[in-house]
Amino acid sequence: MCSHGSLAWHSYAHDTIEQALYENPVASSLWYRKLFTYLQEYGFVPLAATFLIRRKASGIVLLNVYSDDRLGATNDETLWQELMQDFKSF
Repeated sequence: MCSHGSLAWHSYAHDTIEQALYENPVASSLWYRKLFTYLQEYGFVPLAATFLIRRKASGIVLLNVYSDDRLGATNDETLWQELMQDFKSF
């Protein structure tokens, strides 16, 4: 930890966030629940444990969520851009 005041706080905050995200056994379950609830409210329908699909008249978005990564495919770039823009505010 750094001895300078603001740097010390930054280091402490970073360590605390790291511990909360990666050392808490409940954290991943809470993250999945929050993410999947958001995606379902956004119009995605689960296909399997980690796959979701969103169908609209203009196209589809297929999304695979694993851990803190996501992989998506679409036949309409506008739908993808729309999702990414809305997801930033999530």
